Amino acid sequence: MALKFMMLGPLVAMPLVLASAALAIQETPSESDSPPPPSPSETGSDTFVETWSDIQSNRAQAIQSIGKAPQLQAMRAQVRNVIRKSPSDFVNATRRNEIPELYQNEIAQFLVSVGYGPGDLPKAKGDAASIILAAENAVTGSASFADKQILSQMVVRAKPVSITPDTSLGDGFNSTIEFRVLESYKGSSAPDETFKIRQFSDRPPETPLQINTEQEFVLFLSSENYKFSAFKQRGRPSSASQFLGETFAPYLVQNGQMFPLGEGRPVPLSSIDRGTS
Repeated sequence: MALKFMMLGPLVAMPLVLASAALAIQETPSESDSPPPPSPSETGSDTFVETWSDIQSNRAQAIQSIGKAPQLQAMRAQVRNVIRKSPSDFVNATRRNEIPELYQNEIAQFLVSVGYGPGDLPKAKGDAASIILAAENAVTGSASFADKQILSQMVVRAKPVSITPDTSLGDGFNSTIEFRVLESYKGSSAPDETFKIRQFSDRPPETPLQINTEQEFVLFLSSENYKFSAFKQRGRPSSASQFLGETFAPYLVQNGQMFPLGEGRPVPLSSIDRGTS
């Protein structure tokens, strides 16, 4: 398995990639969390390990800031029981023995960042393993639509209502998008309810933000991920309003098909599991 860590890039939710083609917002995605590819040399591989360790250390600070450090420690133990192999691209690395722990920690950090604690995993061993394996797919860039649905607290089909520039919240983002729910596939939201997400756009402040209120999206959401993302943006989550964060890039809905605005393949809207809780 090649190391292809997407994460915590969506792990962070990358700021919403309702990108320019969809919402007419030109965004600058957050700097990738993924370490640069290692060179075949021993030195290059060791540099990769060191960079990866630093990235995870910074993430751990954000997780600590949202009060989830104890959950992370317990989650690592659960992941370790399920994920027993790790990529073996580093045959010449002198720090090769550190890679399994880094790989398992990557998965544990992802789960905690999107709102999973060790107590949230199903008691049945097989069910818990399926969630951890879905997270493994996410951090290696191979998550299926079903994986994304499993790993999100809330999955909805929704239309954008408005977008408002706002830097006053101190959360590291500079605009708010409000959505209206059309259909709920997971979570407690109901049709016609509204919710808000925060995002970062690099457009100059004097440039009006535009939005197409006729487009529909399937969004993967988590309140915990907003808090995590705010700390990663070097801000603090706003307590003035309940915002949601994105666990994955959304899908644009057109003609009964869902087209990913991030990685993934188009899938029929009818394929969504409406029984996911």
